[in-house]
Amino acid sequence: GIEGLQALVRVGHPKLAEVLKDTLDSRDAALREAAFNELVNQSDASSEQIAMQFTLKQMESAPPTPGMLNFLAKVKDQAAVPLLLKHLKNPATDRTGLINTLAQIGDQTARLLRQARDLQVVHLLGERDCQLVHVGHEAWEVRAAQALHELLGGAEDASHRAARRRHVHI
Repeated sequence: GIEGLQALVRVGHPKLAEVLKDTLDSRDAALREAAFNELVNQSDASSEQIAMQFTLKQMESAPPTPGMLNFLAKVKDQAAVPLLLKHLKNPATDRTGLINTLAQIGDQTARLLRQARDLQVVHLLGERDCQLVHVGHEAWEVRAAQALHELLGGAEDASHRAARRRHVHI
């Protein structure tokens, strides 16, 4: 159990990373989380790699946990960006946590998403829009302004008019 894992960590078991990796496959969610937390607290590259592989695999089918978001912010691995963006579309997801993690990873996507979050429009953006943001497409500004327009119930604001004047509608 969890106490056994903690004991192995305390004594510095020589095969600790291997044991923790095997524990990530446990059916017990609390045990998996404990193993993940111990992995991310280790200072060796092997443990970090195991934790990263586990995080990416989990994010393929479920939103990242707060612990995973903290880990991703620490390691700043760009491989997580597409999966983080995928989860932005889910209304039950902690979008603020996702956006903050993207910002800490340092991807340009995060800057644009942070601007959208400040306008409270991220929840109106679909998959195509997230792809535009990810590639840095200039039409992002228009799409964000359109989403803001929808959010405000159709009342066109200055940012929407300015974006419309600068870019071709997509």
